[in-house]
Amino acid sequence: MVPDARLVALIGNLPPIDHVAHGFLDTALGSSPFRPVIDGILVPGQPVRTVMAATGTDLLIGTTSDEADTYTVPCGLVDTATDADLLATARRRFADPARQAAAYRARFPAENPGRLLSHLITDTFTAGSRRLAQAHASRSGGRTFGYEFTWRSPAFAGALGACHCVELPFVFDRVDLPALRGECALLGADALPASLATEVHDAWVRFAATGQPGWRQGTTHRFGDRDGGRTLVAGL
Repeated sequence: MVPDARLVALIGNLPPIDHVAHGFLDTALGSSPFRPVIDGILVPGQPVRTVMAATGTDLLIGTTSDEADTYTVPCGLVDTATDADLLATARRRFADPARQAAAYRARFPAENPGRLLSHLITDTFTAGSRRLAQAHASRSGGRTFGYEFTWRSPAFAGALGACHCVELPFVFDRVDLPALRGECALLGADALPASLATEVHDAWVRFAATGQPGWRQGTTHRFGDRDGGRTLVAGL
């Protein structure tokens, strides 16, 4: 086993984030060697199979509104990606990539190829989570609760948005950590929304303790709604 101090010391040797970003495109679209590490303890088996085999077990699952921005914004890919990059990424996911790329351009006519790329990858994240939620709801016998975290981080001049992992400091109620605050840190430098960490943390604790996070099955609960309120929308 590698000591924690050794792992931390090696962080500085990781490849530049643009490599991570491009590697993530493969991961999101199913052609990457990156997979969960099945260690037999924390992750005892392939996650989807493990979830589906847990008969009668409740599931809390969700996504953030701008998942891919974690990988496209800090490295600048959101500004430098081209139409060719968008098409190449669509080619890995869709049988008719040109048609899909055109659909994203029509859906977001004012946005550049990098933003369209982010939308495409975010939708891949969301679709996978939704499929797992629907499969769990129909086959496992347990209760299924969905959520979407919509609060947008002000980091990177607001471009980071509701990115991948941005909800985790709220889940663990650790938004006070100095390393998370700053113009280019996960939570940005602006004031955080009052009570959001308490709301999110309490929902996770309730679910762990009772199997009920605080909203109905078959709905998606929105944390930090972009309009400033909380909503429940039908369907997972």
